[in-house]
Amino acid sequence: MTSITIGGVDITAKVVKYNHSTKKVEDNSNGFTTADGTTHRNILAVKNILSISCENLNDTLKSSLSTALSASTISVAYGGANGTFYGDESPFELLYVDGDGVNHWDLSFNLEEV
Repeated sequence: MTSITIGGVDITAKVVKYNHSTKKVEDNSNGFTTADGTTHRNILAVKNILSISCENLNDTLKSSLSTALSASTISVAYGGANGTFYGDESPFELLYVDGDGVNHWDLSFNLEEV
């Protein structure tokens, strides 16, 4: 599994689904098509997108992760790379409460690079 740390909170052990993709940010106002039909566009940036799902977060980890994700921008280390991403306020889902009264939380969220 890829190592993932969000705002100083290591969630690697709790990640059940992880996807890394990129998105091109284009300036279509200055695009043009040449006589041979080839379209040319200006690419302003290539941004990383992280999709992450976590399961069985305890109350302490949930609180730490919630605080980290609620910031407007957060530092994320993932798979040997680092980046600054916009925060995400996705809601946590209570999976179950075990026999000892311990809450177990689930969270899925997407982070887009600044």
